[in-house]
Amino acid sequence: MGISVTVQDRMHRQLEGYVNTDGSTLSRMVQAAPEGSMLGEIHAYADTMFNSYQLRFFIDELSAMNPPLEDERRVVETLLVAAEDAMRALGYLWFTGD
Repeated sequence: MGISVTVQDRMHRQLEGYVNTDGSTLSRMVQAAPEGSMLGEIHAYADTMFNSYQLRFFIDELSAMNPPLEDERRVVETLLVAAEDAMRALGYLWFTGD
């Protein structure tokens, strides 16, 4: 199954579910991420939440990525949209690990 991604507003109400994110690709990317990276801080088997402060760093990190595989590029693009949506809502990006 992998990791699912949800955008929440500041009251933790779900705004948008990114169910089309390839959760298995995201899991693979998380497990291969460098130590200390925001991507590497996502827990593959539990919940992880990034607030609007953390999302600034996550967006910068994602923007700098250039993954070699098409499925990874799609995940990065989806995460960028989701993170930007969460920022606009002054909310959260919630990751649910499998």
